[in-house]
Amino acid sequence: MSLIVHYQPLEPGSLWYLHAWQLAWDGNKVWDPVGTVAGGRVDFPFPDVPDPRQLNFKFRSLAVSASATTWEPDDFVRQLVDPAATEIWTFPATRRILYREPNPAGVVFHAGDTLTFRAITQSRFRGGSLYAWNPYGPASQEGYFPESARDDAAGVSTFVVTLLDWMTNGFHLKLVGAGPSDTRLWEPDASNRVWRPCDGNTLWLKSGQCDVRGQPLSLVPLTVEVQVPAGRTPPSLSLTDVTEGQTFPFDPVATRPYTGSTLFQVATYKPAIYPQAGYTLSASTGESPPINRPVPANPADLGQTCRFALGASAWVDDFPPVASTATLVVVPLSAQSFGSGLDVQLAIGNSVPYATVPAVRGADLNWTASLPVVRDTTTSLRLVPVGAAERTPYAWIDTGRYFTPPGSAVTYFTTEGVFGITARGPTAFAEPPSRRALMESAFGPAVVAGQVFGPNELPHGATSSGGRVFFVVHAPHAVYATLILVAAASGGAAVRREIPMSLTKDTLYWWCAVSPADAPAGTRYHFLLNDDLEVIDPAAREVRDTGTFDVPFPSDPNDEGIAWALVLDVESVRAAAHAQPWQTLGWEALLVYEMHARRFTDTSPGNKAPLDLLVDELQPTSRLGQEGYLRALPVTAFELLPVQEFNSAISWGYDPSFYFAVDGHYGGSSALARFVNAAHAAGRGVLLDVVYNHSLGSPLMKIAPDVYRNGDYDGDRMNCGHPMVGEFLRQATVHFTRTFNLDGFRFDDTQTIVTRCQGGWEFLGMIRRAIRTAATAEGRNWPYCVAENSATSPWDVSNPPGASWTVSGASTRCTASATRATTSGTPARTTPDGCGRR
Repeated sequence: MSLIVHYQPLEPGSLWYLHAWQLAWDGNKVWDPVGTVAGGRVDFPFPDVPDPRQLNFKFRSLAVSASATTWEPDDFVRQLVDPAATEIWTFPATRRILYREPNPAGVVFHAGDTLTFRAITQSRFRGGSLYAWNPYGPASQEGYFPESARDDAAGVSTFVVTLLDWMTNGFHLKLVGAGPSDTRLWEPDASNRVWRPCDGNTLWLKSGQCDVRGQPLSLVPLTVEVQVPAGRTPPSLSLTDVTEGQTFPFDPVATRPYTGSTLFQVATYKPAIYPQAGYTLSASTGESPPINRPVPANPADLGQTCRFALGASAWVDDFPPVASTATLVVVPLSAQSFGSGLDVQLAIGNSVPYATVPAVRGADLNWTASLPVVRDTTTSLRLVPVGAAERTPYAWIDTGRYFTPPGSAVTYFTTEGVFGITARGPTAFAEPPSRRALMESAFGPAVVAGQVFGPNELPHGATSSGGRVFFVVHAPHAVYATLILVAAASGGAAVRREIPMSLTKDTLYWWCAVSPADAPAGTRYHFLLNDDLEVIDPAAREVRDTGTFDVPFPSDPNDEGIAWALVLDVESVRAAAHAQPWQTLGWEALLVYEMHARRFTDTSPGNKAPLDLLVDELQPTSRLGQEGYLRALPVTAFELLPVQEFNSAISWGYDPSFYFAVDGHYGGSSALARFVNAAHAAGRGVLLDVVYNHSLGSPLMKIAPDVYRNGDYDGDRMNCGHPMVGEFLRQATVHFTRTFNLDGFRFDDTQTIVTRCQGGWEFLGMIRRAIRTAATAEGRNWPYCVAENSATSPWDVSNPPGASWTVSGASTRCTASATRATTSGTPARTTPDGCGRR
């Protein structure tokens, strides 16, 4: 069912996005649909999900003329209450959502009409006022309406609002406490409300809540039933008022056996809620982490029993049946594995186990177990070797294997040390001809000999080596992997070609190789992991951006709306960037001009990509018949705002999705190579701004969110202290350094990396050592490393604890100046503000 979100912004001229996300124990999802301007409002398609109440959303705007992105404050993060809605209305500076036309035909209010607000407030706003304002008008459009009556027994204050001219079509409101203006208590911004004519003239509200209702507030009882493993004490539940942030715990009132299986019991609970208010329900124990479920299951029928299975997020009409319809085959890594025996532990989702069954070793050395599974319900299993623990490739990984059993019989496969499950077949193991040779092909023999990388690393992504094209991906939850290549068929239609991949014996890399004829430059490809997780290569050197990097399974190669990874001729790109002999300038010679690749100029662009327009501005005579603007600038280096592939055509670049690729809307890798070579030919260095603290829309978060993600931060905060995150970003950084002959990097928001990631200092030091060692190995001067600092809240980026590491010039010298150009090509200069600071 489609849902349209209407938003009435303060500045409809900007480009608007609806940023929606779902934070879940089994993986996080992010959506970023762009809005369509319709008169004075902007309309968005809401993500199509089974229960839209499970999503949070807010808005962000992009002022195209200045490439400036503005996010709504987190105070205004919204969450739906009605899952059946097909149309909703939202407003700036408030979390309130309207589920009907705000200004319906025939409903008119005039100046002098009165509205009566009754507010439930125990003491905070007793004797206070209702403050009203119009965010769309001048600051003078505001007013205070004092309390007109008080019922202390009920805890209700009454406010009578006489409408002024500017209020008749709607206004914002909040409660304000009694007392002098400089000391009075205000409701938090998260409680900001809107009134619109559809609300009528008799209103009820509750302090702390952003909702405005047309009927008195009263608690209504609700029945909740929870399916819990037998033998376990049913947990206490917590009911959280989404708006107020208050939590109310309650215990079960009864338990009974589950008639569908002796493995479970049913606990009954009786909470009370306010109708049409937003709540979530979670268990105090038995889930790790706790799942927040929107409640009630059916807001239109509060008499309906709300049912869920502990460990699963979805509401169900009836508890699912349990049957031994699944067989599990476990492939050991060696004949000595599980020598004392093997058990298989089963749980619903992220709950506590409901069954432990023994596995039996067969003549083929594989282990087999018959599983009692809960049909159509996310199930997790763990291998429990008798007297030991299952081996892992590294410490930070979720060792659960997740699947959803169908009603029919099925055989599943998993592998020791590989934390996934599939019905496609057992894992195929093989080693590439030479790991070292592959690394040398990707990064050069001298760099590899310089021990920049680990001794057993493989290059992520696609690499040409020894007359073959190798594809490599780290997917720790994949038991089965396939390369999907797009090939041309007779008649002109494109077809999917599936090439099985093999897993290295250390379980770190899936790989395969094809002939160059099957994967020339420009060939589209995906990876298919386990049964149905199809993703773009996170280490793709080139990406076809179609507006979203979420790809379906199976992806139709003839669908122009699907994004793909593209094979890139890296050596040709590298040759183009290195055509002009060059050595990085000394620090004392650097005077840096910072610019946005796309927004630098739009004067007479012709068919040139943004980076090629920069090349033109470095010529003695540009397309405009005059000396190139960049060539004439009295600077010695250019710093580009982030150019790594991001989603959409317009962005600051601080939302990277692919760390090995250059954004296609800028011209891609070939265009960046041309710009760097042209800059060097003009005697200028080139530095890149890189964003390693977070990503947005990266396939890494689908492949292994437990490995790559470290919380929410304008998307996904990168888990920089994890060894595989370090390996991935180290390879990406060296790839950019070598391929494009770069002179340095400015690292965005290093404070987040250091303070929010375990091992953040070590990560930054490792990246710096890698690019320095690589440069030395190939006879180049060291590229510069600049850490972003804050002009308003500076922190010491130069001396990490227990080490002597000085980030080049980050807090000791001021030789950088920041200037930007407008869309007309005329520079708008700013005052030099220090080394890598904003």
